[in-house]
Amino acid sequence: MKSFPALLRLSSGYFSKPPLNYETLNQRLTFALKNKVNVTPDHLTDFIKAGRKLELEKLNQNIYNSNIVTKDDFLGIRHKYSISDIESKIALFLKSNYSIVAQKDSIIKAYLLTEPKPTNPKMIIDLLKDSFKRDGGDIASKIGLLNVATKVLLYDKDYYNAFNLIDCTILSEEWIKRKWESIVYGNMLYLVGLTFLSSVMAWSYSVLIGALWFLCGTALKVGFSKINYSKQLPRLSWRPHVRVIHRCVRNDELFIVNKIITHFEEHSEVNVRNFHHSDVRIVPKLNMLQRNDYILELPTENATSEIEILFRNQLNKRRMVLNDLQEELMFLDYWLVQGEDYDWCEPDQDPAEIIKLETQKRT
Repeated sequence: MKSFPALLRLSSGYFSKPPLNYETLNQRLTFALKNKVNVTPDHLTDFIKAGRKLELEKLNQNIYNSNIVTKDDFLGIRHKYSISDIESKIALFLKSNYSIVAQKDSIIKAYLLTEPKPTNPKMIIDLLKDSFKRDGGDIASKIGLLNVATKVLLYDKDYYNAFNLIDCTILSEEWIKRKWESIVYGNMLYLVGLTFLSSVMAWSYSVLIGALWFLCGTALKVGFSKINYSKQLPRLSWRPHVRVIHRCVRNDELFIVNKIITHFEEHSEVNVRNFHHSDVRIVPKLNMLQRNDYILELPTENATSEIEILFRNQLNKRRMVLNDLQEELMFLDYWLVQGEDYDWCEPDQDPAEIIKLETQKRT
């Protein structure tokens, strides 16, 4: 005869149902962990949303005045916990149900996207690492999940863990093998189908028409490959002698690193792209960075900041090089020709971006 706890099933919205506060959420979590309840992906998502709702309330209290005790909270109970306490509860519940989390990317998306954003980089990397080890799921969907996680890390200017996330996901042995197989099988199916069609055309009309059909199809395949597997992006490119197969298998790496470099330059230095609203920018809150006048292109012997050395080592390790910004080349040309054939125009300022930067500066 089965024991009673083995038959327990949590109702829908069990964790977020009223009354919702830190004490009730903790009691519901303790009940779910101690008893053999039937936890589903919906329950995990519901717990994340409930916890983040409490984090938002706590964040709003801290913004106004966390020392004020209201009439509804005359005992001060609501102020006896921190945001990190709630986040640790979320991590505990997810880790205790890793078998479910590893099978559902929707849970990871809820963890990453539910406001306020998570601040535990180790948890983010562990979730993505396990997700990419799983065989199931579409490749494009996985890359989208990686982009979301990278954006969360970049919001806190955590560049070190952003590179670490790349190494643990799209550079893992399981993912490289899967990407290699998708490329090989895709090209094999293409060649088999194209050979069959060209043979049919050759038998029906002539060998010349069949050969022409084969060449046209091959040219289209090469053209689409150049689009899908880029050799150069606006800020980064592969080294000239990097093998084609290396570029194809690790093409996603180039896009993610390009995103990291672009974010760093837009939010952590003043350049020709952002100087017109640099007054709202401040030195990033990085322990490794104490100044705002560095240039990534400088030789190694001139590097005086750990963040410069980090980026340079990462690019060298990944066989990538920095490209010249088009704006910088135009700026140099402007001074060389003394402004001839140039009209100076004030750059556009996005009010939404300025408000976002000012908000980040206050927080």
